[in-house]
Amino acid sequence: MDNRRESNPTRDNRERWDRLARHYGLVERLSERYLQAWRSVLWKRASGRVLEMGAGTGLNLPYYPAGADITACDLSGGMLGKAVERARSGNARVRFCEADICRLPFPDAAFDTAAATFVFCSLADPVPCMREMGRVTKADGQVLLLDHVRIDRPVIGPLMDLLNAATVRFAGEHINHRTEELARAAGLEIVESLGLGFMGILRFIAARPAPGRS
Repeated sequence: MDNRRESNPTRDNRERWDRLARHYGLVERLSERYLQAWRSVLWKRASGRVLEMGAGTGLNLPYYPAGADITACDLSGGMLGKAVERARSGNARVRFCEADICRLPFPDAAFDTAAATFVFCSLADPVPCMREMGRVTKADGQVLLLDHVRIDRPVIGPLMDLLNAATVRFAGEHINHRTEELARAAGLEIVESLGLGFMGILRFIAARPAPGRS
């Protein structure tokens, strides 16, 4: 009998992030020196009833709009536990929800804003999760995305494609996502798209559910 455990992508991803949660403070200290400057670009646009997808350890808590009604979800209970600790030491009022962000436990059109920062670079196929963001957002609401993307320039773009296999294997990071294309594939209508940072390696996208969605 083959006793090897069958692979389950959702379970495997949860377990990986639960393991990383124990030492994620080091990653935060290294990455946030650059990334924290851009978080407010997204959060100053959030309004109404807000869903944060992939809240992780709560790095966005300081940028939440004052008085906002926010629900923060993450697949990893280990990561979310860090976010809960962070919230206790701050002034943010937020509900936390451990859930698969590709299968959200919310009804259609439940939120005015759905937001995700630096989440989809960790997924091989972000489209199902982006589609969920559109599903739970009101027709006149907004989907806000901030992530690092492939730099579409000669030499650099192909080099990122070449290095992607290594970054996925060693860090779980997909460095060559074309986030605009992925958002459209998820049925989102892009309203605004801004390249940020060095050579536009970061991209902010404001979108909305496509008109006439079922």
